Amino acid sequence: MSQAFDLKDILILARQESQRMRHFYLGIEHLFIALVELDGSITRELLAEEGISADYVAEAIRRKVGKGSKYRLWSGIPNTPRTDVVLGVADELMRESQRTHLLDRDIFLAILDERDSIPVRVLQHLNVDIDKIRAKAQAYQNTKVAQRAFVSVEFSPHFEQELDADTLFLLRRAFHSYDKVRIDNRLLGGCSGARLLLVTPIRADQHADASLVVKIAPTDAVQDETRRYEQFVEGTLPTLAARLTEKPTLPESLEIGLLKYTLPSNSGKLTSIGEVIQTWTDTQISTWLEDSLFSQFGTHWWSQRRPYRFEAWQEYDSVLPPLFTLDIQPNEVLPPEDARVLKFPVKRSHLHNVQHGEFVVLENFLVQKVDVAQKSIALALGQGNRENRALHVHVRGINFAEDMYYRGEVVERLVGNVWQTRDELLQQAAKALTPDFDPTRRELPYVDGRTLPNPLTHYPQLLDTTLNSTLSVIHGDLQLGNILLNDSQQTLLIDYANTREGHTLFDWATLELSLINVWLGDKLGETWHDIRQVAFALSALERSDDATPTLAPLLKTISSVRQIAAKCFAKVSNWHEYHVALVFLCLRAFAWEGLSIANRRLMLYWGALALHHILQHQRLEGFSASDIADFSQNPSLL
Repeated sequence: MSQAFDLKDILILARQESQRMRHFYLGIEHLFIALVELDGSITRELLAEEGISADYVAEAIRRKVGKGSKYRLWSGIPNTPRTDVVLGVADELMRESQRTHLLDRDIFLAILDERDSIPVRVLQHLNVDIDKIRAKAQAYQNTKVAQRAFVSVEFSPHFEQELDADTLFLLRRAFHSYDKVRIDNRLLGGCSGARLLLVTPIRADQHADASLVVKIAPTDAVQDETRRYEQFVEGTLPTLAARLTEKPTLPESLEIGLLKYTLPSNSGKLTSIGEVIQTWTDTQISTWLEDSLFSQFGTHWWSQRRPYRFEAWQEYDSVLPPLFTLDIQPNEVLPPEDARVLKFPVKRSHLHNVQHGEFVVLENFLVQKVDVAQKSIALALGQGNRENRALHVHVRGINFAEDMYYRGEVVERLVGNVWQTRDELLQQAAKALTPDFDPTRRELPYVDGRTLPNPLTHYPQLLDTTLNSTLSVIHGDLQLGNILLNDSQQTLLIDYANTREGHTLFDWATLELSLINVWLGDKLGETWHDIRQVAFALSALERSDDATPTLAPLLKTISSVRQIAAKCFAKVSNWHEYHVALVFLCLRAFAWEGLSIANRRLMLYWGALALHHILQHQRLEGFSASDIADFSQNPSLL
């Protein structure tokens, strides 16, 4: 439902926006942001119809404009000359409509007519057709939107989960032209926490159209994924990749949105590869990996393999918990003289040993995420294309009524005291698994009285290691749940939320861990003794003795993944870079509550075995001779 707003409502919000951005003038950008912040405004409605969140547009405008100085040089909030022109045009539109008061639609149309403002340039960058949206606005009636026919949502017999009211509303909005939709299955998905549903839309004549994959995620994530699809997938991947052929569904009233992944018309019945892979022989799996997955998608992604020298933290810090979480202090609170000051560009040595309760001053770091509901922001201690995902910290206790923050902003200065550190979070995750050992020690108990290096205590040194590797476009979450199979045994990829340029081996290490967790499933015993025995049996992959018969198919499958990974090395037999990826991805998996306790315990040990391999065979920067010597006494361990 859309409603009209008069000039007074708009100017109040616009001036508040100007003050929070420290501009102290009234520009077109402030007027436009006021239009998108008015709940039920025509601007929000029309942007939603274009598949664009109004809040996402406002954030993009703020990034483009940037914040002003803290120091105010004049009183009041005067209009800019261009604002006066736009308000004048809006006044003319009002008179043409034979009204005596100016409405939000008049200002929206006037901004579009002006054409050269930052808001219009942002809309064009987001692929909005200005002429088309202007025509819609001109014809739009500020009355209740015509009611759509009720869309029934049905569930297949084996779909046992319930869907919340917001999800049902989204589905009905997205499929409003159909009589009903059938929810066939919930796909496994990856680590993002988004929901993936296999949906069949059904027409009024009860004809079922082709099934498609629906993804439901927070609004910002939906918009970001659309941008990633346009940059890395559209026009590059073969026809068997899932396609975003429709605009996102982003109802103004919800904080979640919906993406429709349409699949080739001849796809037939779709199944997650994770559901069928255990019925295959290891030969079938090997053939599928090589001849379907890698050969089909590798040309435009993994086979690019450009030389890439990087420090491990640049690619893998982002999979770990935040370095620390700060409780923000008011601006008037002065930090103590011995407070830790972190400035961009930051030296990583300054990040070590941050302690609980310590005062920290952050200067010139990038806002990654804004969570108004949780009164928090996430910052990245780096500003490059890849580094801005890394070295992330959380700041909580933000007063958004007084302080404006937006994604992409470089924050001049924040002061807070450390509420929680990364080590504390990882140790909490370890204690949740009720270990029969001390997780703070440098060794983990293994089999026959032997030990493994504990990745929970060694990972900081590993982050500092330098790798000579390759760079490609990667999927970013190559879990089995994001790979589908059709009736013709063709492979289809979905979910591009994390697609980017990155370390080529990231995808293959992710796939290895997904294969282990799905293949073992509930076959794992939960005791730590059981887990150590399974880990030892799996380590036959790198030992000369024969594998345990029950695990032999899984080991052959892992070996097939690694044969493909080896094709992506910068140098022949460069296995340490693959094991570096495994260590960090295991640390992510071991803390992921979506996995069973047994699988999480195994991930800790699989990461420990990968770390042992590194210390056995490579002298990496950041590790001392004593570090390596501690674990060089058992050459037959792997």
